Amino acid sequence: MEGSGASRLKQIIIGSSGSSGVDIKRAIVKTLPPEISVQVDGDSIHTPAEGIIVAEHLTEHKRTINGSEVTFSCDLKVNDPVIVAIANDGQVVYVLDKAVI
Repeated sequence: MEGSGASRLKQIIIGSSGSSGVDIKRAIVKTLPPEISVQVDGDSIHTPAEGIIVAEHLTEHKRTINGSEVTFSCDLKVNDPVIVAIANDGQVVYVLDKAVI
């Protein structure tokens, strides 16, 4: 596999599903969860919360570690660049991780 991390991830997704129905792009966080919105590079409008699924590690959540419950805070901030996977002809945007540029 060649290319950037996003390009390699796309190659894995296409290879496992047999289709190219998923686009990997960069986006900017415009509002934070629970009413998150993002603006995908090249789009003039924000994607609203109804069409966004965010990876758990980017949100406030609780985990049990060695018998103790630990709360992790939301790691996203407005204007953070993120890596997104866009599926179903743009109907669903998966926020996968923060982008390090």
